[in-house]
Amino acid sequence: MRYHKEEGAMESQTFALDPSRWGGARVLLAEDDDLTRDALCCVLRRDGHRVIVARDGLELLGLVAVDLVIPREPPPFDLIVCDVVLPGVSGLEILAGLHSAGSVTPFIVMTAYGTPEMKQAALRDGAAFFLEKPFELQDFRAAVSTLLEPQWVRDSARGALTA
Repeated sequence: MRYHKEEGAMESQTFALDPSRWGGARVLLAEDDDLTRDALCCVLRRDGHRVIVARDGLELLGLVAVDLVIPREPPPFDLIVCDVVLPGVSGLEILAGLHSAGSVTPFIVMTAYGTPEMKQAALRDGAAFFLEKPFELQDFRAAVSTLLEPQWVRDSARGALTA
């Protein structure tokens, strides 16, 4: 928790909800639309996360290729946020490959062209959330914090124990 310098009183905000306190989560964002990518990147960074960007499916594939063969421990990313329709390789193909390889990295799928079958396939292949564009940024932030909050709580508790 934070303290007022003068009084030593605790503020109501806990650091468990402040990812910037421990460097933020490592988020891989794969989106080919410049405006959407920039907006989501801005939101994630404002919330204290470190964002790595892929602009197409091949760039995304290059960032996760090793994990398609042998998942790394700890994973290089705390969260993957991915559009379905990407030039080169689709987000669903990447998701399916990571799922088959046993990756434990949470995955948020987003698309403007969703169908019930696509949503079912994404969830079956391990997507934690399926967001249909256009979506509200508050819904996006809620999905992100739902997937990362347990890690934040562990990290903040560990920091409190070692401080």
